[in-house]
Amino acid sequence: MPGERVKTEITVRKPVVSDKAICQFVCLRQNKDSINLLVRKSKVDFKRSKVHENPCKFYVLEIAEEKITMEFSVCDTVVTLNNLHKEGKDCGCK
Repeated sequence: MPGERVKTEITVRKPVVSDKAICQFVCLRQNKDSINLLVRKSKVDFKRSKVHENPCKFYVLEIAEEKITMEFSVCDTVVTLNNLHKEGKDCGCK
């Protein structure tokens, strides 16, 4: 399945976590080590993702039951977690 391929690529390549996402992890009482677990539990939202962007593809992953959204940039050499958001929780991270 395409979504499973995206999630595998993200977890195998060990994402870099942006400063904003680090702030969001702290705010949401998560830790960077839980990225793989969150990715495995998520589904790729292909409607909101930009899979044909260059030089980096952009993927939105969601965990509906926990109301968590993650945004990843997938480039040739690096995968970056840019944003981690929980509906109803404003962390004020920039």
